[in-house]
Amino acid sequence: MTAIDAETGKAVWRSNRYQVRETVGVSEDGHRVYARCMTDTVVALLTSSSSLSVLWATPCGYGYDIDPSMPIEKDGVVFFGTKNGLVIALDAKTANVLWKHRVGETIVHTPVPLEARCVLVSDLDGRLSLIQAR
Repeated sequence: MTAIDAETGKAVWRSNRYQVRETVGVSEDGHRVYARCMTDTVVALLTSSSSLSVLWATPCGYGYDIDPSMPIEKDGVVFFGTKNGLVIALDAKTANVLWKHRVGETIVHTPVPLEARCVLVSDLDGRLSLIQAR
């Protein structure tokens, strides 16, 4: 994973600590970057640091995953999908898994959160689901 200065185009830092592909999203306030690793873990990193600064790393139990969708934060909840139809919600501050819900058997696109307890998702099969947490 590499952090790049948007103004200069120069690398700020680079690390091989986490195996991340294109599954990166930014918090609502812009202070954190969420990266979904290729195996089980989501990490939150500070955007203002000149070195890799991990706020939290939490195992989510999704196994090996290559779904390219981004983690998205809404009202303090981070939502993301997996390649096997699972949608997961994490608390943005504590990294606790709030819930998991399977919508199908295939890749879930980048979620569209409507509020902290309600998210709209679609998958590669064309299925559209509205998930409302209790």
